[in-house]
Amino acid sequence: MDSSVVISTFNGIAFVEEQLNSIRKQTVAPREVIIADDCSTDGTFEFIKEYIEINKLDTWNVSRNKRNIGWKKNFWQLIKKAKYEYIFLADQDDIWSLNKIEALLASAEKYPQGELFYSNFKSFENFEEINTLEKVKLKNTSQVVCDVNFTTLPAPGCTFLIKRSLYTESSKYWDSDFPHDFSLWVTAMLRETVYHNENVLHYWRMHKSSAYYTVPYKKMSNLVKFRDNANKIFIKRRNVAHMRIAFLEKWQSINDRNTKVQDSLIFEKKRILYLENKKICMYIRSIFNYREFYSSFDSMLADFYIILFSGGAQ
Repeated sequence: MDSSVVISTFNGIAFVEEQLNSIRKQTVAPREVIIADDCSTDGTFEFIKEYIEINKLDTWNVSRNKRNIGWKKNFWQLIKKAKYEYIFLADQDDIWSLNKIEALLASAEKYPQGELFYSNFKSFENFEEINTLEKVKLKNTSQVVCDVNFTTLPAPGCTFLIKRSLYTESSKYWDSDFPHDFSLWVTAMLRETVYHNENVLHYWRMHKSSAYYTVPYKKMSNLVKFRDNANKIFIKRRNVAHMRIAFLEKWQSINDRNTKVQDSLIFEKKRILYLENKKICMYIRSIFNYREFYSSFDSMLADFYIILFSGGAQ
């Protein structure tokens, strides 16, 4: 089975070599590796170009964007450029298990109806914490059921193997404000074509310059800091809710009515109302009617925290 690997880079000189090494040493090599550098200023593009030349990687290619377009659009353009049916998504600073490509392609071969395959992952900060030099013993792959939490990703997009047909379908709904992995995940969930490989095939590096880095929780020393943190969480959650609504409304305008989509839209709109207006009674009623729409108990408590301590929509 032929596959492409696409990598979006931006100022990743500190860690990109470890990611490139883990892809180059795969037990099953991809047919192509396409890298688009988004106008790095730290020498990332030049390093990758030299890396390809030194290792004589004839099927690898790196290009530099004429202007910085952001990681969301950069990834979407990369997927479009990929030549092969199966496409692996790769960040610039993670590390792959030695047989990640082999394992996920085996899942895709076993379930040809699937369009998105993802694996388990472990987060890390230092390379010494992990060992990718051994092949992972393969475990089960199973279909993921589309439940009410279908807009919540259980793993980052860098764990994904997608089929070109999924990109084609998801392009109908994608917008440059939407993360590529969110658009692909929700589309695949609604098409019931998501499969989970239970192996840990991916090591996700956490550092402050990462697009998904979350600041570790620290005890607030005063009420001002406590409220400031609540405001930051509020803005992030409100933006995510608006993104989900925009995507689902676009999906609904093209496809037949779907109860899960309709229910999810109702929940997200109510959620924005009680978060923005700090309506504790509306929040409590929502818990009784939409408890299952929260992906976790912590997520539900976080909304309560926002209502109590954030400034709301001021």
